Amino acid sequence: MECLDYTWDTDNVNEWHSLWFVGDQHYGATDCAVGRMKDNVAEILATPRSRVILMGDCCDFVNYTDKRFDVQQVALNLVPRLDDLPRRASDEFIKIYEPIKSQIICLIPGNHDETIRLRYHFDVCGYIAAILDVPLMTTITQLRLRVRTGPPRGVRSFKVKGVASHAYKGSQTVGGKVTAASKIFDFFGPHDFIAQAHMHEYLVHEGVGLDVAGVWDNPKTVERQRMLFLTGGYLKTYGRGAAGYGEKRGYRPCKLGSPRLEMRMHRAGRDKIELRGF
Repeated sequence: MECLDYTWDTDNVNEWHSLWFVGDQHYGATDCAVGRMKDNVAEILATPRSRVILMGDCCDFVNYTDKRFDVQQVALNLVPRLDDLPRRASDEFIKIYEPIKSQIICLIPGNHDETIRLRYHFDVCGYIAAILDVPLMTTITQLRLRVRTGPPRGVRSFKVKGVASHAYKGSQTVGGKVTAASKIFDFFGPHDFIAQAHMHEYLVHEGVGLDVAGVWDNPKTVERQRMLFLTGGYLKTYGRGAAGYGEKRGYRPCKLGSPRLEMRMHRAGRDKIELRGF
């Protein structure tokens, strides 16, 4: 597990700032929704108050020595280079995300990425992170984000804490996926959000955490928003032509795209942070 502090300098902490959780792209698979992925990259690029955590499984990386391999499930532009599939897929992935590299906070490896590192001796996430010049983290990462503005208005800031995970939790029902992600959330302290990838489920759940505060001998219960994100993906479970491994296993169809956490300092109070999810 890794920890990362990130300072986000901005012009106005009272405006909404978006933290995108972008993962499970599975670039290189025939059923990867490349168009949708590029649309989200364009939206992030056009919104300076956006930042991104890459959540893992950047590419599909199912090559011809993998038991899941089916040449009909490899994108046509990669078929001629099956002998160097991980590097070629990584290079194409980098081209897509290079325009927003300054907005990427970190990269978390997924299970497909780790399979290539462990079995085929190529650290694909290390390679991608080095070229995009972003920090490479581990499967579960704790983050502290400080959103800060400075002169001429004077320094004002707020902090948000969270957990980003590509732990290999499995379930076929939405409730089971939420429960699995919630169990990870329970391991940690008073965090504001958890983002769980790998599950190929797009879901935003808003809740409230309770704490005790106030001066000694005059305690009071305080509430703080807590957000849970299942971070979706870009791999269509069911497509035309040859069936992918998701279809063969009868997985749930996934809503394509990436959720985001929006945050700002409440205009009425310095200590109040507003959170919402999309």
